[in-house]
Amino acid sequence: MSDWTLDGRFGQEIWREAEDRFAPVSVAGRTLERPGDAALLDRLGARDTGCAHPAPLPNAFRFCPRCGESLRDAPPPDRSAPWSPPFGDTGGLPERDLPLLPDPGTVEEIGLPPGVVAIAVAGGPSRLLCCDRSSGWVFAFSRRDADWHRLVRVPPAALPRWSWSAAAGHGGLALPTERGPVWLDLTMAADTPATLPDQPCASLGGPTRLGGAVIAPVSWNGGLAVAFLSGGSWTFLPVSGGEAEAGPFAVPVCGVDSAFWCSKTGQLAVRETGEGFEARFSAWADDVSPLLDARPVAGRDGTLHVQARLDRDTLVWESLFAPNQPRGRRMARGYMPGTGHAVFRENAQLRLPWDERPVCDYPLDDDRFLYPLLCLGENRFVLALCSDRSRLGGFLGDPLFPPPQDAPPVVCTLVFSRGPRMLEPLDCVLRAHRASDLSATVHGRFLMVHGAIENRCFRWELRDES
Repeated sequence: MSDWTLDGRFGQEIWREAEDRFAPVSVAGRTLERPGDAALLDRLGARDTGCAHPAPLPNAFRFCPRCGESLRDAPPPDRSAPWSPPFGDTGGLPERDLPLLPDPGTVEEIGLPPGVVAIAVAGGPSRLLCCDRSSGWVFAFSRRDADWHRLVRVPPAALPRWSWSAAAGHGGLALPTERGPVWLDLTMAADTPATLPDQPCASLGGPTRLGGAVIAPVSWNGGLAVAFLSGGSWTFLPVSGGEAEAGPFAVPVCGVDSAFWCSKTGQLAVRETGEGFEARFSAWADDVSPLLDARPVAGRDGTLHVQARLDRDTLVWESLFAPNQPRGRRMARGYMPGTGHAVFRENAQLRLPWDERPVCDYPLDDDRFLYPLLCLGENRFVLALCSDRSRLGGFLGDPLFPPPQDAPPVVCTLVFSRGPRMLEPLDCVLRAHRASDLSATVHGRFLMVHGAIENRCFRWELRDES
């Protein structure tokens, strides 16, 4: 038995040689508890052999120490951009400007751990993660064995699916839990430190990033507050005008200098100022009821609008307003699911819901509707072509028309559109009761779509647009 001290991706590594096999035992001075974990070996860039001698071998090796044959290069560290579940970047909208197209011929299903999961991309280098909000387990995906491995366990989150979300970054991942938000440091090779608040609190919605800080709504000290990750610990800012019963909140969305969370009774707005942050809860005017599964739409001036029900016969677009900003309202011409910078109504796509002229239209049967999962660039969308248009209101969270208790799920056939009247099949069908049952993720050069009801995930290779 002998030890080898080598330079690695995360600092000095010690590999132990015993019975013609090598295993990592220490990285950057930290002893490894699971040296054979495939996700860890991916992280270290362990090499495989092309000869008869066993792998893995350290990344620092170039040749097999037994026979001298050249070793295979390890895949380079993944540099994918962070992706916060259920939607993309810190803006909280399902949009990403990528000149890539999903290749229908490459579709494959990826097995997932059982549970109520969401998929994220976070850390530096990037890691593909699976978060089980019912058990609290966070899993990391290994390219080495195409399987998920337990990474760390945090408290579960008692939030409905339309409320649960995470905030991903190159440094780590923030998750909501029943003990408040938790920050997972994903910069190290093996350890994943988890930072929870040191004061009693509970998450009322998912976290987001604003001005370089991670923030999240919580119930704290008997009222509504915003938790901030600052200096490696969580601090609290009481929210004026809000009680803990104001939540739970829907998935957050961010503007230039503000973050917003909507609930059934009002909206929480947090604004970054020159002196820090200010937070305020405001009840909805006229007791409107927002469609909590629908994403807001960004106006041409950057103002965000959420679809809401004013009364039994009237739908409106209600503006999300930061402190000291005026309220605004526009009438809605029916349900319009969107990505933030595009909406879909019946068989038409519009830039904004109040535009008179559509950007394009699509050939749809009368009983179908389109739900956008992800925008990959101008007029390029991953869409769900869904059955039973009469259920669109409940699908988007209209409180007046909830999904029928005993009705079968909506059948969602995935398609890709890159222009007017173009719906290219992606050879995948998922089922959903509500829009929050579906989510899309981009990792590396793969598009991934998850259906929560059946806990199924499919992925497609993304190829150049040309």
